[in-house]
Amino acid sequence: MGEKGPVVFGRHPVTEALKARAPVQRISVMRDARGLPRELFEMATALEIPVVRTDKDRLDFLSGGANHQGVVAQLGERSLTPFEEWYEIVDRESADLILALDQVQDPQNLGALLRSAEGAGCRHVLLSTAKTCGLTAVVSKSSAGADQHLNIGRTAKLGVALERFRQAGFQVVATVPGAPEEYFQVDYTGPTVLLLGGEGRGLPPHLKRESTHVVNLPMLGKVQSLNVASSGAILLYETVRQRVSQNR
Repeated sequence: MGEKGPVVFGRHPVTEALKARAPVQRISVMRDARGLPRELFEMATALEIPVVRTDKDRLDFLSGGANHQGVVAQLGERSLTPFEEWYEIVDRESADLILALDQVQDPQNLGALLRSAEGAGCRHVLLSTAKTCGLTAVVSKSSAGADQHLNIGRTAKLGVALERFRQAGFQVVATVPGAPEEYFQVDYTGPTVLLLGGEGRGLPPHLKRESTHVVNLPMLGKVQSLNVASSGAILLYETVRQRVSQNR
């Protein structure tokens, strides 16, 4: 049966992986699966990617027992792009919105953040390498395939990377519970890095010092903070709201 290797599973994520020209090596489909998108098979044929029929046990093995919806794509190795190579792509595309994440360890949170970023038009995401989840199949599934459309980089020195962006004219907006400035008081219409800390302790002091704005998300209930995926979605779509309003 061979090694599992990296996979994408689920009907929509596999279709998005094909659209994004991800390094799909083989697609395994459950023999009696119904309702699979015709587009999936058409793209696989056009790209000369083999599609094999197999049983549920094989798909359960490939997906680690997750809800694969009858289809699993096996990928070649995909790693995070090193910072310098990633930064060159950012420069070439004149990007003005970056999502930077420090120590996001939960694959569901990372996937949700990537999905929100892609939906908000943020194509460039930078991850710290310390205690950060990799681009696993669960991340791809949680992102609904959005990860395949993003330029995702890595750095062991996130503080240095943030300083470089500040020197290039970006503001760096970090979220910290209890910060004096509220998130909607910031102007997000210019070049912006949105910085979020992972689960647990949040952002370390040296990253807060690299930020031009440290903001909070007001909490009116008993719980005093949102998880990182929810916080990221709010910031990303406040950016969208301001930019759409500006262009009307």
